[in-house]
Amino acid sequence: MRVLWMMSCGLAMLWVADGLQPSTVAAMVVEKKESVQVSSVRRDSLLHLLERYDQEHRADTTIVNLLCDLSYELLGMNPAQSLEYAQRAKVIAESLNDRRALAHALESVGRAYRVEGLYTIAMEYFLAMLRLGEELHDNRVQMLALRRIGQSYSSERNYAAALEYSRKFLALSTTLGDTLKRGQALNDIGSIQRELGQSDSALTSLRTALDIARAYNRQDQYLLSIVLQNIALVHSKRGEYGQARRYFGQALAMERYLDEFVGMSYCYRGLGRIFVEEKKYSEALVYAEKALALADSYNIGLEKDATFALLSDIHAGLGNAALALQYYKRSVALKDSTSGVASAQKAATMERVFQQEKNEKVRALLESAHRQEMIIRNAVIVVGILLVGLSGVLYNRYRLKVRSEEQLRQTNGEIQKQQTRLEEQARRIEEMNSELQENNARLTDTNIELDAANMELHSYIDELSRINSELDARNETLRELHREKNEFLGIVAHDLKNPLASIRLTADMLQRFSAKMSDAEKDERLKHISLIVERMMVIITNLLNDNALETRLLAVSITTVNVSEVVAMLVHEYKERATAKSIALHAALPMSPLYAQADSTMLYTVLENLLSNALKFSPPHTSVRLSIEAGDEQCRILVKDEGPGLSDDDRRLLFGKFIRLSARPTGGEHSTGLGLSIVKKMVGAMRGRVWCESELGRGATFIVELPKNA
Repeated sequence: MRVLWMMSCGLAMLWVADGLQPSTVAAMVVEKKESVQVSSVRRDSLLHLLERYDQEHRADTTIVNLLCDLSYELLGMNPAQSLEYAQRAKVIAESLNDRRALAHALESVGRAYRVEGLYTIAMEYFLAMLRLGEELHDNRVQMLALRRIGQSYSSERNYAAALEYSRKFLALSTTLGDTLKRGQALNDIGSIQRELGQSDSALTSLRTALDIARAYNRQDQYLLSIVLQNIALVHSKRGEYGQARRYFGQALAMERYLDEFVGMSYCYRGLGRIFVEEKKYSEALVYAEKALALADSYNIGLEKDATFALLSDIHAGLGNAALALQYYKRSVALKDSTSGVASAQKAATMERVFQQEKNEKVRALLESAHRQEMIIRNAVIVVGILLVGLSGVLYNRYRLKVRSEEQLRQTNGEIQKQQTRLEEQARRIEEMNSELQENNARLTDTNIELDAANMELHSYIDELSRINSELDARNETLRELHREKNEFLGIVAHDLKNPLASIRLTADMLQRFSAKMSDAEKDERLKHISLIVERMMVIITNLLNDNALETRLLAVSITTVNVSEVVAMLVHEYKERATAKSIALHAALPMSPLYAQADSTMLYTVLENLLSNALKFSPPHTSVRLSIEAGDEQCRILVKDEGPGLSDDDRRLLFGKFIRLSARPTGGEHSTGLGLSIVKKMVGAMRGRVWCESELGRGATFIVELPKNA
């Protein structure tokens, strides 16, 4: 109780700092202290009641509502347990055929999946809830479903759709005169405006929501904390870090009182991110470790992933490269552990092969150097022997000379005898001199061989330097491959896993509820699966095309191609898609066919990518135009749209790999960031060029130029 009172006092100080009157603060402290106790008692009471109903084998609307209430109470403490109770409520509601209870259960299941980070699955449940509300003509159910759908779109970063549903939620709550729901809607809209970079509009919406949250704090204890967190994020984005820390501190105190571990982890991570922005990495590390401890303790997957990424940035700032890489790998592994392990094994295999090649080359160089060393050593031995022989000859000459002088001094009588001997010795000396000259010539040859060996050794040293340079280049290639591998993991983890989960869920609903569905509903579900499969095929085709271009496995067959025919065929194929988005698709073709030197398949793929992008980023009730221009030696194909256009930053990154630009698809379509990279490579392979002419807000024109003659 003493700890609870100290926490109450701390929160009171934060509220007073925020401008509340002391009398109001005192009432709020007492209210919060009581609400925490009541919340704990409420959870225990609900669990006790569920145990009693289970013993009675009860299955009615009352137990559905009880399970949904338990799911809500445990959402921030134990998301996995919360999801289990929500799914159980859904099964019972379906067995009872009670559509109002089912709507309540669908909202609980979707909310639990959203906390787990499975936004696509959550969206299916919220859309089903909205349909039930419309069938029941229940404005309250529709209003709650609209809010949940908007939140899910925001989590998926589809802010245009999120803003649309949140404004529908605001309009309905205003019509019904529900001020609390209006505050929730303004909070959601402010959060989306923050993500869109509209900080002034976001603060206006959030401050109005904050006033409502304070006035209705007794009815919704969580809204005040969430609004404070969103205001903190706006200030952080504006670089007002002191203000951001103050609001996050208030939100953290609220989350502690409410025993909301997800919210506490989020606040700790938010404070850590602010300190990273200020380059105060030691302070950031304290909050990041607190966030990770909570996420680990309660298995909050979404928070663990984001916290690992934060810790990677912190340790990079502290200069701990090894720890930064370790946390980065843990973040990637948490998104898709299976793909992560397979990629790591592939990288390890490539590294072993590279190291083996390196060792073989170094070993060959060492053996060659050893052979040269043996040649040099043998040459030195030969020179030594020659020097010893020469020394012996000189010594003998000196000894003979001394002996002759002694004999001459001893007796003149022996001069004649010795003269003959001296002549003989002179002859022998002459022979030895000749032999010495020959030895000198051999020594000269040996010196020449030593010089040649020395030059060859320098050549081997130069070769070793060249190999080292090649190894450095390969290391750089490996680093680039590692970066692309990480990009590929992100695509596989995010762009393929969620669509597969959505297909699985839709197929499961068709299997389980087929008998209860009309033909129109079944067609709608099957059309939904077909659209998701088509999106996945685009992603996979782009990845395969990019890999084929990178590895040069895609053969290029240059022939004379009827460009007019290719453009006409493409316009015919995409006419229906353009009509579905209320976009007028036009083709300006010359009277006579125009021809160019190109690969027909590659040309179709290039123009299809450009036309698909134009439709994807064009708003409804605009036009997309394809035209052909002929020059003396070139043929140009132009794809012009009336979309948002490109900024200077976008144009610099335009044809990069895995690049997502600032513009967003107008119909919620998906983009991998590979299409324009593939266009650039394919046009280059056909000996052409491609570029874009655009002004921000005035649309874009992509131009492909190909040679007319071989």
